[in-house]
Amino acid sequence: MTITSASHRTSGRSRPPGTQDAREVPDPYYGGPQSFELALELIENAAQGLPRHIRAQLTD
Repeated sequence: MTITSASHRTSGRSRPPGTQDAREVPDPYYGGPQSFELALELIENAAQGLPRHIRAQLTD
């Protein structure tokens, strides 16, 4: 899975193609710059969803 440019970044509203079910952030070390972009995007998306997830857990 690679992302070819930063234009795929969507402010965390959607996930990169093929990562909808990702449970882990892949290690980008050996994959080059595109792997780092993917890892960063997955982390940013997860961070944006974390408060919503915590609120849902507290109200259940």
